[in-house]
Amino acid sequence: MTNAIVTDSQNLEVISPIIELYELTIGSGSNNKLFFHSAKDLDDGTAANDLLFDGAIYVTLPIFISDIEKATSGAHNRPTLSIANVESILKQGSDFKTQMEDGTWDGTIDGELIIAQNFRMDHLVGQRITRRKTLEKYTGRDASNNPVTAHEFDTETFIIDRIASKTPLFCELELSSPADLGGIRIPARQVVGKYCPWQYQGHATSGIK
Repeated sequence: MTNAIVTDSQNLEVISPIIELYELTIGSGSNNKLFFHSAKDLDDGTAANDLLFDGAIYVTLPIFISDIEKATSGAHNRPTLSIANVESILKQGSDFKTQMEDGTWDGTIDGELIIAQNFRMDHLVGQRITRRKTLEKYTGRDASNNPVTAHEFDTETFIIDRIASKTPLFCELELSSPADLGGIRIPARQVVGKYCPWQYQGHATSGIK
């Protein structure tokens, strides 16, 4: 988070609204992210709805995240992400489909290239989604007014844990924190939340790498 955006947001009158931007990382690759935002009518329909921020084009997509809590103890909170059914959107044609067929898209899951034709909502499970927040004044509509400095609040990253519900129009996804690693093995030792196996077994931590 930069000092400039903190100063702007603490003014007596905040004339520029806060907007949320989302980045969905699909599998692995060098060009495997989809960028979107939910603020469709920022300018009452007088210009294109796409936003430029930090060098990326964010496309309009109905999306809403809820039940975000921050706590220093206890179980990690699991927010819910409500999003338009991107499976239908990709298969019917959209800016996202165009991006995934531009010849540079290389998002792969388990060695399989994920493109519009074979994309399924199930592919989202285990993928990473990042929420970025900034003021509208720090976004642009085209290359001519794209701000040079990308001021923003702290980013939040989640892992899509499961598909809670799905309809032809919307999906609800349950998210988890990347730090919520119960049951994961790294690479062959099981992670147990809140407990240190070295301390439990009485081993000293010095010299452990």
